[in-house]
Amino acid sequence: MADPKTEDEQKMKLEVAVKSVKNTYALDQISMLAAELRLMCAIGKFPNVLALVGAVTSELRKGHLLIVTEYIDQGDLLEYVRKHRHLFEDHLVPDKTEPVSYLTPLSAKRKTYHFKNEEGETEKAISQNLDSLTTSDLLSFGLQIANGMQYLSTIPLVHRDLALRNVLLKKNKTIRIADFGMARKYDDKTYYKQSSKEVPVPIRWMSPEAVHNMKFTQQSDVWSFGICLYELFTLGGLPYPTIDNEDIYVYIQSGRRCLQPDHCHVELYDLMKLCWNAKPELRPTFTHIVEYFVEHMKKSAEHVYDFVEDMLRLEAESQRKLDDWIRINRSEASEVDLKSV
Repeated sequence: MADPKTEDEQKMKLEVAVKSVKNTYALDQISMLAAELRLMCAIGKFPNVLALVGAVTSELRKGHLLIVTEYIDQGDLLEYVRKHRHLFEDHLVPDKTEPVSYLTPLSAKRKTYHFKNEEGETEKAISQNLDSLTTSDLLSFGLQIANGMQYLSTIPLVHRDLALRNVLLKKNKTIRIADFGMARKYDDKTYYKQSSKEVPVPIRWMSPEAVHNMKFTQQSDVWSFGICLYELFTLGGLPYPTIDNEDIYVYIQSGRRCLQPDHCHVELYDLMKLCWNAKPELRPTFTHIVEYFVEHMKKSAEHVYDFVEDMLRLEAESQRKLDDWIRINRSEASEVDLKSV
């Protein structure tokens, strides 16, 4: 962004990200970007969803359209967990209350969370040091993604491309679900069906019905959420790592699924499997997923849950301040035709 030159400009300063099309003559790209803008206007503000600041539409007839969003400083979550996997601190350990059997392999032993230090004190829930990555962080990220998707499901909206690469991370370790280029609004009586099979699709994140006939619903987003959890608890692992793209549909149709990650509690793997039910109507809703996550964390990692709740309250206040900033500065921004939400 340009440096402010006056005191008034300093007061108006806000870091933003700008999205545009590379080819202003590509009408299909401009149309898709315009559709994304309309959708983001409908979404509004929510702590775990990327917020729209405005748009520059004054030269739309010439193919110039800019979407202006809040700036999220740490990039995407997939890159973050991959970059920091060598620093990962695992708080999921073998359950010492389980009867010892030398016939049971270590990998099959039940695991439980252990958040206490050597002095027996519960460790800090989440370190906001970005060079730290722990089990608590993974739980926090998973709950926040579920929280954001629950909100989007009330719009109602189908994201169609939910994956860690499309989740952004702030320096305080809160997340924003982003990239609504493939998203569509829907109602309970309809679903979105992609009209062209020529468009590349993220097959490793897609439900079987989405792969088979390009049918996208909230239930297919739930399937993708399960894959997001797999990505998290493998620290950025590739779904179905030993399977070629062209074989994935047959693989999941045969009833096989991603294996339980080493760093994943069995209860959360059970949640993943619920998300991967072959019958869409039997998958949980995002409301049920949030409830499941909250119950799991309150029972096993309550200090982490409380910390996340406090963070999200602060983020909600930040969103309200962003709305205030937009309203206050709307008239001053009129010379660039900024259409705020």
